[in-house]
Amino acid sequence: MHNEKPVISPYLYFLLLSSLTNLGYILAGLIVIALFAVQLSNPLAIIILILIIYKSLLEGFLTGFLYKRTYKKDHLVKFIGLYFGRFFGLFVGGLLGYKTANLLNLSVIIAPIVGALAFYFAGRWIGPKVSTWIGHQVDKKFSVKEIQTDLIAAQPIKLIPILFVVGFPLLIVGITFVFDYSNIPIDSFNEVLPIASIVAIILSALFVFSPWIIKRQGASIFQDITSSPESALFWWGVSTSMLPAGFGFILFFFVGASILETCFFAMASSMAGIFWIIKNPISSTTATTP
Repeated sequence: MHNEKPVISPYLYFLLLSSLTNLGYILAGLIVIALFAVQLSNPLAIIILILIIYKSLLEGFLTGFLYKRTYKKDHLVKFIGLYFGRFFGLFVGGLLGYKTANLLNLSVIIAPIVGALAFYFAGRWIGPKVSTWIGHQVDKKFSVKEIQTDLIAAQPIKLIPILFVVGFPLLIVGITFVFDYSNIPIDSFNEVLPIASIVAIILSALFVFSPWIIKRQGASIFQDITSSPESALFWWGVSTSMLPAGFGFILFFFVGASILETCFFAMASSMAGIFWIIKNPISSTTATTP
């Protein structure tokens, strides 16, 4: 009896797994950056650290929630590795591509993009293997609290919208990192930045809250244009939650906002999208019917 493993909640289990996987990628990334002598400015390093911590907490909570809905532990363990593998592959690949461009006199635009894409797919392949190995180590110390399987189907949910609301803001942030670190010239209108930021925040709030307002009205706006108003409303909420990330990128690319502001807009999109999906669970047929 003394050898029984402590039983922990799904949220704590996946938060631990997410944090350890994240730490493993951080150490590997630091080694790669050190070998290629890539230098990061202090502000950029702080931004990256904040973003990594946020993504780790978000991923741990998200997979814990999905586990309580699907009970597919092995699948979600691989999902964590896939998620972080893509993220760090995109980031490290972009940095190394830029470094290679400077050394070999290549295009400072094409080389980072090619490097980011190459490491993106490499991370996509190796990521699940890393998280699976770490999951085995965690399983040696802890076990996950059992869930009644008859309650799992009560509020089914699909991974496609979850992947979208997490992946799209991540892609936006990755692109801004490549542009910022590569010093690619972009338009900057700092004199209108405060007003543009306020407008972006107001528009983001209006779009994010619009599906909730429509929901209170019974999705009547979609009844005349589709045979599945519930599905249309669901995907409307998923889509509008991604607009803050788009506004953040516009502010960065056209107005001259900092990459930190873009990260905050991207975080707002992820949180808005996940909250919408959690509060509006749908059947599998609804989730796969845009």
